[in-house]
Amino acid sequence: MIGAVAIFAVLASIIMFANSAHAQTASLDQLRATIKTEIMADPRSQTMSSAQINALVNALTTQAQKQGLTTAQLTYRPEVQSAPSTGVTQCSDLSCSLAQAFGLDGSLPIIPVALIVLAVLFIATYSVMREMGHPHAQA
Repeated sequence: MIGAVAIFAVLASIIMFANSAHAQTASLDQLRATIKTEIMADPRSQTMSSAQINALVNALTTQAQKQGLTTAQLTYRPEVQSAPSTGVTQCSDLSCSLAQAFGLDGSLPIIPVALIVLAVLFIATYSVMREMGHPHAQA
């Protein structure tokens, strides 16, 4: 009975090793095909001979194997995110352009706050000048 279990364990490990070797060969072929496709997509490869391309593919495949790269990692292209919509429409009339120029469209909130502070300071200065009897503030 122990002999049968040992034989079963040996056979199971041989089958697993064979499947693993086949998977590695298939992934190596796929990796090599991916690298060759990416090289051929580059316009600079049109001037290279097939021997140069094959040498480059072999070198890059070896490096990719050493680094543990997969085909999915080689062909990954990040998605280009579009600019987020700010909700601000394009101005075509004078009032919209002025509102945008003075920051009243919400793009930079410090501008309207600064304008209000300056207006209050101007009114306060004018009031003080009138109280003191300044000639420029006489009505």
